[in-house]
Amino acid sequence: MTGMKAGRIIPANQSVMNSEHTSSDGYGVCWIRCVWVFIAIVLGMAAAPDFAVSSEIHSTFHAGAQDAKTATDADFSSAVAAMANSDPNDATTIEKSEKKALAILDGLVLSTLNASPSPDLNSLNTRLESLGSHDHGFGEAYRVVRLGGKHSVFGLVADFGLGSPSAIRLYAEQGSPAHFALAGEIDRFTQKDLFDDSIDILTIPLPEQVSDIVFVTVAGRTDQLKTGIFTAWRFDGKQLTQLWITDLVSHSTFELAGDNFILTYCHDPADQDSKVCQSMVREKYTYSVSDGKWRQVSTEPASNPKL
Repeated sequence: MTGMKAGRIIPANQSVMNSEHTSSDGYGVCWIRCVWVFIAIVLGMAAAPDFAVSSEIHSTFHAGAQDAKTATDADFSSAVAAMANSDPNDATTIEKSEKKALAILDGLVLSTLNASPSPDLNSLNTRLESLGSHDHGFGEAYRVVRLGGKHSVFGLVADFGLGSPSAIRLYAEQGSPAHFALAGEIDRFTQKDLFDDSIDILTIPLPEQVSDIVFVTVAGRTDQLKTGIFTAWRFDGKQLTQLWITDLVSHSTFELAGDNFILTYCHDPADQDSKVCQSMVREKYTYSVSDGKWRQVSTEPASNPKL
């Protein structure tokens, strides 16, 4: 009987010991968890002000950037409106307004060109397009193009709208360390005889080893008469040189065939009716790398346009 009791007592004591051990582990785990929860709460409370400050700084920065963008857009719109509303003979007021608008454009372009070795022209041009949403700005257009060459050169084409001037700005790398800066200007105030109605630009392809940039500016009307002036330029990164210029020609179209610039226009317009052309001509031009000259290489009759 005693053996039986002993046999029962031993398992019972083991059970109690196991139970006490399990309870002790439970209390320990619970206590540790409470400590970690307390630490997490304290750390969270300490981090909360920093997070709030960080969020506030981010919000303030974002609001400041938006305010700056709004102010820039307002200043630009004001300058363009001043050009549109100025007396065409008031060169002083137009020049002042155009310089203000161009300075704003220069700032936007150069901040992008100098921000990265591979500037995002798509985002830049989207930003520039947003500047053109003005009631007075019919025909407004602003865009940046890479002009190529051995050294990176970019061009801004700025058309301030119907009845207002247009301009081209050239940006090239300068200084050490190299950074982009304004290096060339084409507008009515730097080239006194420039015809700057709705200007555009066309780059002439040159061999990769050539460091110069050669391009043609196209300025004039875009209606059915297509009357314009064509000018060829060479830019070496510092100096801008005019190579060739046409008269004001009507019924004009142009194209690029390889490295040849082809211009078709009315060679003999009718005196009584500007819509009538008595004879058309097609001329081909090319740039000679060897001597830096712009040359006409051929001319031939062309068919009259259908109006």
